Amino acid sequence: KENILSRDYNELASICDDYLRRFENNEDENNLLTNLFNGDHGNKIAELIVKSVLLSMKYGSNEGIKRFSRLLQIVDLYPKTMDLIADKLQEIPCWMFFDCLYQITAYLDKPIALKLYSVIEQIVKLYSQSIVYPYKLSYETLQYSIQDPILKQNLELIQQELNHYTPLVNEFIEALNQLNSQQQFDTWSKELFHLLTSDSNTRDINKLQEHLIKFKQILFSDIINLDETNDEQLILSNTQDNNDIDDNTLLKPKITSIRILFKNAVKKEFNDLFGKNGELLSTISLGDTRLILGNISLKLKNIIQDKTNINNYSTWFSSTFRQQNRILDKSSIHELEIPGQYTSKKKIIN
Repeated sequence: KENILSRDYNELASICDDYLRRFENNEDENNLLTNLFNGDHGNKIAELIVKSVLLSMKYGSNEGIKRFSRLLQIVDLYPKTMDLIADKLQEIPCWMFFDCLYQITAYLDKPIALKLYSVIEQIVKLYSQSIVYPYKLSYETLQYSIQDPILKQNLELIQQELNHYTPLVNEFIEALNQLNSQQQFDTWSKELFHLLTSDSNTRDINKLQEHLIKFKQILFSDIINLDETNDEQLILSNTQDNNDIDDNTLLKPKITSIRILFKNAVKKEFNDLFGKNGELLSTISLGDTRLILGNISLKLKNIIQDKTNINNYSTWFSSTFRQQNRILDKSSIHELEIPGQYTSKKKIIN
């Protein structure tokens, strides 16, 4: 709950940041701001803003939470303020950072990430569903761009922790991707054209073969690989004697599945182009590939144009939620939650 101290710290941060922004934007009349920020004064004012924002959050300020993304910018511009953060962050409940998670995860390739790591780790362990989507958005970009070995290691550690606490989320995202098979095909084709350079002598055949396998996994099959250690899978096995017919019907690809229809329609043409095991990847021309994949794309469009049932695109939804219903009375780390339920305004009751 906010108190008078949080209000005062916010007012101080607001006044100081107003001057700092005007200085950054060169809004300086009569060189007053140049004199104010002369020497080490800029660092001192930045430190005052950082301290004030963190202290306002400590005393329950919602305004302080709104200023936290600006605090991240200031620390990035004034690295000397970074040492102030670690101790102060530990005094703030991790749930107060819920409204800042997209901004926080965007800074995981910056030096400040080393100070934020403990807060992120707390959130992952206590409220993993709150951070899983912001984190995954950042991870998709940062996993390739981070150069610092420690930051890269931390990034992967968080990813592993999230996979442990929210295993169904990866499957859910993959199932959502299955709903747009045309986009999956187009994305795969663009990546192939990038790998399949016109000069056959410079092709990375191993990468091309891996890419070919990826195509068959996402466009010739409905199956999403489930973690066999999941409680849902164990429960499914234990109850299978009583539910063989229903469950096998759910888990097996249906003849109306667009991927099964697509596979039957283009498999021969696909193998004639690339070879059954990709043995023709070293000799095919980029032009021929574009032409034949264009024809294959048209066949996919024709297959999906009259398909309106979600199970035609992905059987994961019905099979997974059918399994979920069996364990509604069981506390499980494998449940999916509706995104957007977490807010910095009040603590979540687990």
